[in-house]
Amino acid sequence: MIQSPAISPTHRRDTFCWSYTKNGEYTVKSGYWVAMNLMRTDEALEVLQPSITKLQDFAWTVNAPQKICHLIWQLISGQVAVTRNLNRRNMRCDNYFPRCGEPEETVTHAIFECPPALQA
Repeated sequence: MIQSPAISPTHRRDTFCWSYTKNGEYTVKSGYWVAMNLMRTDEALEVLQPSITKLQDFAWTVNAPQKICHLIWQLISGQVAVTRNLNRRNMRCDNYFPRCGEPEETVTHAIFECPPALQA
């Protein structure tokens, strides 16, 4: 098997060649382009949920202090550090909500349903 490949008739030395650039040299930019465009599976390109970017942009236009705008953006993006999100990111923590003893801490419960939150 080692001797079976045909030898080039031009007897030129072998060289490295990257076919995704004009000069044949590898660049990080061309490697990134290949990774993002050619190596993706069809499943990765499929959109599974509607886009929330317009809602995220709207969060910054609300007439409120920046801290409130940031909180709204975190709520829309699912970035609030509640135990459900922390467990999803493989962080070890108890699932229960320490403030009221609910079996699982979710964003909806922590902000809108928890009795201490409703009092605030």
